[in-house]
Amino acid sequence: MSKTLALILLAATFALGQDRTVPPPVAQRTQAPGSARYEIVESGNVVIRLDRYTGETLRRIDDRQGTRWETVEVPERPVAGAVPRFQIVTRENAAGMYLLDTETGLT
Repeated sequence: MSKTLALILLAATFALGQDRTVPPPVAQRTQAPGSARYEIVESGNVVIRLDRYTGETLRRIDDRQGTRWETVEVPERPVAGAVPRFQIVTRENAAGMYLLDTETGLT
C-alpha cells in the first residue's frame, strides 16, 4: 500500500512540475569565427548574406528563374574597414531585421 501511495505521489509531483508551454523553435547555426568575412542570416522566409567588413547585403531570391542573390540597398554605407564591423540583428519575423554598424551604432 505504501509503495502504491509513494508512486502516486511521485507521479503527481512530476506531472505538476511539467511546464505545459511549448518553447518556440530555436534557429540552429554555427558560430562564425570573429574574423569571418561573410555570414548568412535567416529570419522567417528571408535569407540574407552579409559581408561583415563592407556591410554589403544580399537577399536570396527563389523563383521560377532559380535561386539568385539580389543586392539590398543600404544608404550611406561607410567605407569598408580592416575588421568586421557589421552585423544583422533580427526579431522573430523578417519585419524586424536591421543592419547594424557596430562601430557607429547606426542602423
